[in-house]
Amino acid sequence: MNRLFWGGMWTLCLAAGAVSGVAAGARAAEPSVVREFVAPPPSAVRADLPAANLLLAVEPRAVRKDGRGELLELEVELRSNFRKDAVAQYSYVLVTDEGRVVQQARRSPLARLGVKARQPSRIATPSDLPDGFYQVRVDAVASDADEDVVVNADRYFRVEDRAITPLSASEFFAQSNANRARI
Repeated sequence: MNRLFWGGMWTLCLAAGAVSGVAAGARAAEPSVVREFVAPPPSAVRADLPAANLLLAVEPRAVRKDGRGELLELEVELRSNFRKDAVAQYSYVLVTDEGRVVQQARRSPLARLGVKARQPSRIATPSDLPDGFYQVRVDAVASDADEDVVVNADRYFRVEDRAITPLSASEFFAQSNANRARI
């Protein structure tokens, strides 16, 4: 009797979990988070250098896993230092350490940036990348009708056995083929 009672309780718990998951809008296709990254502290800016009117920050935020492998999720943030409203857009491309384009350039929609405003968004790499070293190149442009600005940022990572590891620039150039001359 005791075994029957506990078996029935487990069945009820599993059924209740499935129903509550469906009711909450749970989807099986959503990639699960494998690792999350904490935002680094803002880097110190030298007071004697002029500040650009557009700042671009690209930081890894999470590694997610789906059926094909892991994907790297990056946060792209545009920050305006313009004295009036501006319009901005960024594009990104994924290349190997040898410069071969893996994912064609993709552009964000045009975004209005208010004075001193921030515009965050997220991008992700494909999850089916073969083993190797990769670079995400992000270019951003902005204009307030008086001044135009172009800025760029790069982030690096390695894929090994379908697992992604973000790398610093020095790790990327020391370990990959990026610093080797090609003829």
